[in-house]
Amino acid sequence: MSEHFEYIKSRMKELGNTNFHAEALEEKILSGETLKQIKAYNEYLYLVSDSVPNGVIIHSDTFILKGSSISNFPHIPYEFTGHVIITSGNIPDFSLQFIRVTPE
Repeated sequence: MSEHFEYIKSRMKELGNTNFHAEALEEKILSGETLKQIKAYNEYLYLVSDSVPNGVIIHSDTFILKGSSISNFPHIPYEFTGHVIITSGNIPDFSLQFIRVTPE
């Protein structure tokens, strides 16, 4: 997890944000829940889950990610911001782990 924080720290510096607050965020998606929305305006969500189930799509104002059953994600977390929407089909309960970063 420390490599995630090093990346986020570097990314925030690139964006001109030397001061920021970071916290863990777990989004639980229940079976039958096909749409989840997160308002991440003026903040960033970094996906740090090991995998995203097949059939799950996460999209935001800046990025789209289609999940797969392969847990071969890079060490650099995916960045989402703005209106984040998680869609899923009829799959069992699952959780997605993010780091929520708010520039100060």
